[in-house]
Amino acid sequence: MRIIYPSSLNSLKFEADILNCRKCTTKIPTRFIIDEIERNLRNRKYCLSCSPFKANNRRKLEKCVPTLEGTKRNCSSCLKEFVFHRHKAMTRDLCSACVSKQRRRTIKIKAVEYKGGKCQNCGYSQCISAMDFHHLDPKEKDFAISGNAGKWENIKRELDKCILLCKNCHAEHHYQKAA
Repeated sequence: MRIIYPSSLNSLKFEADILNCRKCTTKIPTRFIIDEIERNLRNRKYCLSCSPFKANNRRKLEKCVPTLEGTKRNCSSCLKEFVFHRHKAMTRDLCSACVSKQRRRTIKIKAVEYKGGKCQNCGYSQCISAMDFHHLDPKEKDFAISGNAGKWENIKRELDKCILLCKNCHAEHHYQKAA
């Protein structure tokens, strides 16, 4: 197989005629002459040295690194050692407990913003950890906001049944009900 590259990348008319190889990041032209036939390789993701023409590479070449599956790692957040499993809610750097904690915190930030960002009783807004969601009617409660609720639409539906209170106002509210 004979491959003729364009004389220079500068001779190409458009910037869209030049791609970057996903593996080695070298610039590659989209048009080649292969076996005396001009070929348009615009959909190509890798250069011809990383993935030879007609080699039918089906795997992603940039991910051809040793697998981390089953290796011991240290969590960058809590510093605990964990065994990495790709499909068990963990990332390369975080254990599954820290991934869940991070997700719950993100949902709480979004939920507090949705409810106005401050206590509806006293106006407190300093610390997000000191904010609670109080169900106005406990009988209508489908799930706790802090639990795994899934989609944001479900969480919003549940938040519409709540008011946002700081921990002090929430404790006082329940104390007054009990007394």
